[in-house]
Amino acid sequence: AAEGEYAAKGGHDHEKFFYSGGNDMDKVVWFALNSDLRTHPVGKKAPNKLGVYDMSGNCWEWCSDWYGPYTAAEQTNPTGPDTGTARVMRGGGWRFYVIKTRTTFRRSMPPEFNGSGPGFRLAATRL
Repeated sequence: AAEGEYAAKGGHDHEKFFYSGGNDMDKVVWFALNSDLRTHPVGKKAPNKLGVYDMSGNCWEWCSDWYGPYTAAEQTNPTGPDTGTARVMRGGGWRFYVIKTRTTFRRSMPPEFNGSGPGFRLAATRL
């Protein structure tokens, strides 16, 4: 989940945007009021500083981390608890209010959840 937040924010030298790619929600986010209540093809909104699209809105992203409370201590690449009953989801989705698409927002969902909102992101690096 930490890698997803890092990518959504735009890397180390990120600006303090609410959403991935900027603060103008209509330019960077699919959410309840502009999505026609459906998923959209990736890349129809502006990318963030790293060139990554749709990190805010469109589809929730399942994360492999178990959901748990944040600790007060500073951490590098936290992974959450070793076990749990729910996984982290990030990014928000097309049928939610824009506040749930902020780069820092996360929610929990049991792994057996079978709804229409979650997805996953495939990522590759250039060699």
